[in-house]
Amino acid sequence: MVCDWRAHGSFQFKVGRKADFGYHQMVEDVKEIIDVGDQLFAGTRRVLMGHSLGGQVSALLIGRLNNHFDGLVMLASGSIYHKGWSGLDWLGVRFITYAFPVIANLVGYFPGKYVAFAGKEARSVINDWGRCGRTGEFRLVGTDFDYDNGMKTATPPVLAITVEGDVFATPNSSKQLIQKFSSKDVEMVHLASKQENIDKSLDHFNWAKYPQTVLPHIEAWMIQRKLVVN
Repeated sequence: MVCDWRAHGSFQFKVGRKADFGYHQMVEDVKEIIDVGDQLFAGTRRVLMGHSLGGQVSALLIGRLNNHFDGLVMLASGSIYHKGWSGLDWLGVRFITYAFPVIANLVGYFPGKYVAFAGKEARSVINDWGRCGRTGEFRLVGTDFDYDNGMKTATPPVLAITVEGDVFATPNSSKQLIQKFSSKDVEMVHLASKQENIDKSLDHFNWAKYPQTVLPHIEAWMIQRKLVVN
């Protein structure tokens, strides 16, 4: 099953000064989809896969429902916690995780296209994102649930795929997110940006146009863990 995020794609919800939501609501949205999936495909394996923010939300949902899932695949995804970066990239992350929430709170939403980062995003999404970047903790707007503790008690098998040169999701940022779990079954794959028979260099976004670069890793990982029938 696949879905668009709230306020993105086909999801009929428009962000604005009076239309706000945060990470917690996104987790709740995915939980509703999973509930439908459990009805339609009863008895099947449940593996969450998410790219970038989707990997974070998937990890949070596992923390929310504990070991309700059989695995997690993170594609170019990780925690925004500043310790996942170094040098000038670290300095940039420190700056934007303070500055962007201020902008979002002043405007009423985050005007991403005007600062060349993301799109028109909900105020609370950016506040949750920034707080995690500053503290490493998922203390989310709109809920008292302890997501960090929930993730700490969960043990999902994890496959994390990162891309060489991706400054949005470094291998260390992926590790920062994975380490929130108590998982012992963790596999990390770091893709070279230059791939045979592909003219363009892979990056944080365009890997999705070249599924042949990631599907073999996902398929092998799932077969090895008996999550699919070979």
